[in-house]
Amino acid sequence: MALRRLAIALALLSPGRALAERRLVPLSWADATSTRCPSRLTVQPGSAEFQGYWATSFGGGLDTYRALGITQRLHAGDGWFAVLDAHAFTTERRVTVPVDVRDTKRLGGVTLGAGGTPLRGKVRIADDTIVLFDVVASISLGVAMVEQPDHRLDHWFAAAGELTLRARLTREVSLDLGVHDTYVGAQHELEARLGIGVWIPD
Repeated sequence: MALRRLAIALALLSPGRALAERRLVPLSWADATSTRCPSRLTVQPGSAEFQGYWATSFGGGLDTYRALGITQRLHAGDGWFAVLDAHAFTTERRVTVPVDVRDTKRLGGVTLGAGGTPLRGKVRIADDTIVLFDVVASISLGVAMVEQPDHRLDHWFAAAGELTLRARLTREVSLDLGVHDTYVGAQHELEARLGIGVWIPD
């Protein structure tokens, strides 16, 4: 009799088949952006984000760097992703000096690395408007192309780290704002990036 009562109690407490199947279904965009749904949109494994961005450096040095580039993030499970970044620089002299000073200039580069998504959530910006967001962090290694003071082209080892906030405007488009630290030529270059990401598929 005791075993029978235990079996009945377990049957009542265990989730039904319909509920179990529902848990396996990915959260829809409509549900994720609903003001009544507390859940957050999870990036599906296999989805990719192609981000075009504009960047500017800040900090010390004779030159200010401006860059155009593209970043691709290929997402895996549990928030992990692989990242490939390629960019090209232009320079603008930010410090006026009385003599002609030639310095090594960065021309561009390519890095490859991996990262994760430590934070994701949603925020209400109006009564019926929900914005989904996440924060991604990554570390990459690669090559930086530079121009030496004698106008000779060279390539240096580069290591980069990023911290980027992505706000999903729609299921297919995100607005990305990030800070990057690139180690090139025994010095750090900090830059801010503003980009638009396109998701295929999600």
